[in-house]
Amino acid sequence: MNSIIILADDLTGACDCAAQFTKHGVLARVVVSEELTLQKEACHTVCSYNVDSRMLSEQMAKDAIRKVFQKAYRDDSHVILKMDTALRGNAGYEIDALLRFKCFDACIVLPAIPDLSRLTLNGYQYIDGKLLNETFFADDRHNHVDSYRVSDFISMQSKRETIPIYLNAIRDGDAPEIFKKHQNTNCPVFVSDAETNDDIDDILRMSMVFYPRILFVGSLGLSSSLGRIFYGMPEMKARRLKKRTVRGITSSIYDVTARQIAKAQSEGLIKYSKVYVREANSEISVFSGSNEIVIVGDTETHLDSSDMIQEMVKKLAKKLVNQDFERLLIIGGNTAQSVLHGLGCKNLQIELQISHVAALGVMLDGALAGKEIVLKGGSVGAEDIVIHMICDERK
Repeated sequence: MNSIIILADDLTGACDCAAQFTKHGVLARVVVSEELTLQKEACHTVCSYNVDSRMLSEQMAKDAIRKVFQKAYRDDSHVILKMDTALRGNAGYEIDALLRFKCFDACIVLPAIPDLSRLTLNGYQYIDGKLLNETFFADDRHNHVDSYRVSDFISMQSKRETIPIYLNAIRDGDAPEIFKKHQNTNCPVFVSDAETNDDIDDILRMSMVFYPRILFVGSLGLSSSLGRIFYGMPEMKARRLKKRTVRGITSSIYDVTARQIAKAQSEGLIKYSKVYVREANSEISVFSGSNEIVIVGDTETHLDSSDMIQEMVKKLAKKLVNQDFERLLIIGGNTAQSVLHGLGCKNLQIELQISHVAALGVMLDGALAGKEIVLKGGSVGAEDIVIHMICDERK
C-alpha cells in the first residue's frame, strides 16, 4: 500500500484527517512540531504533519509547506493538503507551492464534509444549511473569511485557473468528459461540488482514472473517502464506553464549545473553571478536581490578546505534569498547539475517531509520554461530543 501524507494547516485538522484512516485498522502518526522529528523511513502508512500555516502570511505559508513536503514526500506517496472548510487560511498559496514540485498530474479541491453538514453546492460553501457568509465564521476576528465561493477563494491566492465540477456533472456521469478534456493541461486544478459521501467517492474514483498522481485538497470528508477507496468499507465495531479521569484545556472562542462543555457538566462528568489573561502573573489554582476542564478566556481590556492567551495555555499545560489522570482533553487547534508545545510533545499516534470530529490517541514523547490524548477543533461537533471524548475507549 502506498504511503499517505497529510499536510494540515492546524493541529486538530491533522488529527481529524489522520483519524479517518484508523477506521480501517491503520495506525496513523501525527507530527506535531515543524521540526519534523520523524524521518521518512520511520513513517507509518499514514503520517499527518501539522504545518500550522493557517494564520501565516503568503510567503511564510509557502515556505512552511515546501519545507514539510520536501522532508516527507516519497515517490509512492498519496498527498492530502488539508484545507479549512470555512475557507480560511492559505490553501491557494499552498497549492501553487506544491504544484511547483511537478510531482502531480492534477489537483482536485473537495472541501465538503457531508457528515457535518458542510457542503459544496454550485461552487458555494454551505455550513448547516447556510451560506458560509451567513454563519458565525463570517465574524471570526482571528480568521477573516474573504469568500464563500470555493473557486473564488482559491483564485484569490492561486495563479492557476480553476475548473468547476458541479453536482449534476457528477450524478449525470459527465465529470469524466471534464477530466478527459483537460488531460493535456499542465496540472489542472478542479474544484468539485459534493452533497453526500457518495458524491465524494464518485468524483475521486473518476479523477483517478485520468490522473494517477493527484494532489488531493480537502478535509476529513475527503480523507474519509480516500480511506474507503484505498481500504474498502470500514468494519463497524461496537463502541466501548467507560468514563475516564480527564484534565482538559481550551481557549476556543466559539459558542459551540461552551455548549459542549456545559452539556458534559450537566451530565455530571466534568466541572470547569475559567482563567483570564489578567491572571498571567499570578498563581493560578486549577486542576484540583477529579475531572476538570480549564477555559482560558479573554477580557474586555485584552481584545486582541491571542498570543497572550496561548502563553497562558502553555503555562497551564506544565501544571499537568504531576497530575493523576488518564486522558488529556483539548479543544481548539491553537489550544492543542500550545498545550503540546508546553509539554514538549512532538509526535502523536492516532488510534480512534470519535463522532466524526474528535481524534483519540497517545502522546509518544514529551512530559506526558504514553498518556492518552483526545482533541478536536473548536467550531465542530454535536453538543454531546465532550461526553464521548471523556467516555470512548481506545481499541
